[in-house]
Amino acid sequence: MTLYPGGRQSSGSTYVYSVSDQAMAGSMAQAMEDEMEALFAAIKQQPLPANGKEGRLILFTSIARGVLKYLYDKQQAGEVDLTADLVTGTVKADITLDHT
Repeated sequence: MTLYPGGRQSSGSTYVYSVSDQAMAGSMAQAMEDEMEALFAAIKQQPLPANGKEGRLILFTSIARGVLKYLYDKQQAGEVDLTADLVTGTVKADITLDHT
């Protein structure tokens, strides 16, 4: 399983920052936005307002990228092994900071 924060998409031979549908698809940031919409509707009994969506996506993307970058850096430094084994209870996760 690869964890993807969101916010980057391919632009030719490079990646660019974006909160487009393509850059957010299947991302941690999109999961946060989806949960925000559901929770807001459940508590407020009305849909989450559309205004401010871009700002929320930027916020959620920056949080997701920061968390996953932190984990990725720790994994690369050998300070943490993120592996998943149901028998031993260890967790492993592949992390990518660019949408593939």
